[in-house]
Amino acid sequence: MSCMEIQEGISAFIDDAVPEEEAGSFFSHIADCEECRRFLQTSVRMRGMIARIPEPGVTPHLDARVLAIALPAGRSGGKARRLVSSLWQQRLGVPLPAVAAGIALIVLSALVSAWLWLSPARAPEQEVVYIFGMPQIEVYSGTHADAQ
Repeated sequence: MSCMEIQEGISAFIDDAVPEEEAGSFFSHIADCEECRRFLQTSVRMRGMIARIPEPGVTPHLDARVLAIALPAGRSGGKARRLVSSLWQQRLGVPLPAVAAGIALIVLSALVSAWLWLSPARAPEQEVVYIFGMPQIEVYSGTHADAQ
């Protein structure tokens, strides 16, 4: 076994989670390896120090007190949706339905913009206009000789 595997197994050994069949190879490696032996000694000392730390005094009604703080007065603490909505309003001061409507409006406008952007451009319909014009002609009555 490698030093890495032994050092990973030291926590399991301290917690009595290493079977006796594996303990023989485990201790033979520790007997030959100074680094793993120091790691085991440090881990055992640390475990002893942690065991001496007193457990904090927690009252049996701590859960009810925490939920009462998290929820405003007059609301029951059974629904996660109410808790999320309440926390949202306390932090941001904006009603959750208004935020949902705003997000829906943004998504809808993005979809419409994308549809307009990606739709093929159509050429505008052309309208043909014919303009008839006649040159201005002066008409004289009489003969040609009179005109001179």
